[in-house]
Amino acid sequence: MIPLFDNIEFIEEPNPHVIQMIREITSFVGDATLVYEYAINFLLEYSGTPSTFKSYRAEIEKFLYWCWRVEHFSITEIDKTNLRKYLDFLKSPGREHVGRPTNTRFTTNKQTGLRDPNEKWRPYVQTKDIYTFTKKSLQVTLSALSRFFDHLIDEDYCERNPAAILKRKNEFKVIRQNDDEDIDYLTHEQWKQLLTFIDKDKSIEGIRNRFMVILMYSAYPRISEISQRPAHLPLMTDIGTLPQHNAFVFKVPISKGHKGRNITLSDQVKEEFKLYRTALGLSPLPQKNEYTPLFPRISKGKPTFTGLGIRRIREIIDALFKTLSEECYELGRENDGDTFKSATPHWLRHTGISHDINIHGRSLTDVRDDAGHDSVETTSKYIHSSIRERYESVKNKQL
Repeated sequence: MIPLFDNIEFIEEPNPHVIQMIREITSFVGDATLVYEYAINFLLEYSGTPSTFKSYRAEIEKFLYWCWRVEHFSITEIDKTNLRKYLDFLKSPGREHVGRPTNTRFTTNKQTGLRDPNEKWRPYVQTKDIYTFTKKSLQVTLSALSRFFDHLIDEDYCERNPAAILKRKNEFKVIRQNDDEDIDYLTHEQWKQLLTFIDKDKSIEGIRNRFMVILMYSAYPRISEISQRPAHLPLMTDIGTLPQHNAFVFKVPISKGHKGRNITLSDQVKEEFKLYRTALGLSPLPQKNEYTPLFPRISKGKPTFTGLGIRRIREIIDALFKTLSEECYELGRENDGDTFKSATPHWLRHTGISHDINIHGRSLTDVRDDAGHDSVETTSKYIHSSIRERYESVKNKQL
């Protein structure tokens, strides 16, 4: 048996052992390669919090192993019934699938330099004399899978989240002592805190990172849509006016699993774009044949012709959230500190969509098209408010 996912520092590197295994699986589960790539991107969202990364890695790996190796299921076939079948399997997965705990999934072969799998690794772990699957384990499993299905929905790969449905069932609920909510977006107040925080860094890198955050919030692109990839480099010229519509947009080409689209941008974002370019020593708006990466690497205080990759963008945003979290703790703002500590780069997309619908009053169809969702149903899941926001709206209500 071969692990699907290596450690954080190696997870994006192609592994011949894993590639061969995925190819074999693709012969009976056609979309395995695509789902595997989505799973990698999902896990990278949590690379800044190692404990969460390891927990989610284990849960997604066990689930995909069962889907692909045991049942030959595509993820699109997973509904409530099949997910219950998986939860039953977890109670007694069979001795051949269970192993002892190991921190070594792969080891680096000194001769080839390749990462070779640990032959003793197994997807399901027995920590005591017998294998057990507790109610707490079930909750961890459903929480991780719910997050994963949310990610797949956001990528327009599937339309339902069976894990979230089962979590709401009484048989799977755990009684809580308070009314906490699962938060995967920033409140408007927290967004303003972030905006004030990123204004402090006046270096070229800081100004670039500031516009990156603003664009990820205002246009809610996926990280893959603003990062350099083997077949695509986002350019400054991707932002501009469509003459036939007299609209200022960010042009996103067709990419893996995603439709191409023109994301409309506000006049304020247009002004921020001009300020960003001016700080880089460029003209306020791009020239017709200009070839400057949208988010270039900076060398000796000047932009280069190389763009930032997915991992580097994640590292930048993670670092901003981490530093802001520490600042909040120092100021005694524990709740905000906890939120920023848990935040991932994808929260900026969620936050922008949520605020446009719930605060700025944009129509669901407009947000759907800018977000690249396949349906209004996907967009409508962002109609919500936190307890704090609901309290602010009710505290002055008169009888």
